[in-house]
This record gives sequence, C-alpha cells and structure tokens, in this order.
Amino acid sequence: MKNIDKTVKSQFRITRKYVNKKKELQPYYLFLQIEELAKKMILPYQDETSTLAKNTSLEIRHAAYLQDTIHLKGEVEFQEDSTINISIIVYKANNYNTTILSKATFSYDYKENLA
Repeated sequence: MKNIDKTVKSQFRITRKYVNKKKELQPYYLFLQIEELAKKMILPYQDETSTLAKNTSLEIRHAAYLQDTIHLKGEVEFQEDSTINISIIVYKANNYNTTILSKATFSYDYKENLA
C-alpha cells in the first residue's frame, strides 16, 4: 500500500441553508459532508479499490445547530478481510469538552476481491 497520511480532518460552519425550523442541522446535509470526506480519503487508493462503498453505517448521537462549527475526523483502516474502512467521527469542540455528534464507516473492497 502507498505511504499516505491515514488521518484527515475537516470542518464546516452550519448556516441557515443547512438547518430545519428548529435550527438543527438536517441529517441529509450532515451525511453529505461525511460522504464528501470519505470520497476524498479513498482517492489515493482508487487504483486498488472499488469506487463505491460496499457497506456504509451512520450513527447520529446528538444534534448540531445553526452557527455551530463541526469537525470531521476521518481515519483509514486496512482490514485483514481485504477491505479498507474509512471511519469518520463528527464532533463539536468547545473550551470545556468535545461532544461526538455522529460516527460513520464506509467499507471498500480491493479490486482483486471483486468477482
């Protein structure tokens, strides 16, 4: 495998465009941000893996609100069963604590295992 940084961080600020009437971040837009990071992270491995995730899981624990800045941290994990997992944690950090808002995992097969 290529020697590539296996951890990537990103962040975005929640604006009116992405919230509902309660000023909560809509899950659809949260998933789009998570998916975009996963796609960026699999790019260095695109010659060895399938382009579509074979399995995706998403767990939403807490809501985020208008004007919050949320952080995404993704990590590439190579599995023994010939898959690459991209795990993403979404969190909100302030001076006092870090709150995990959601977690997601995208699994990709190596091309030689696709039949």
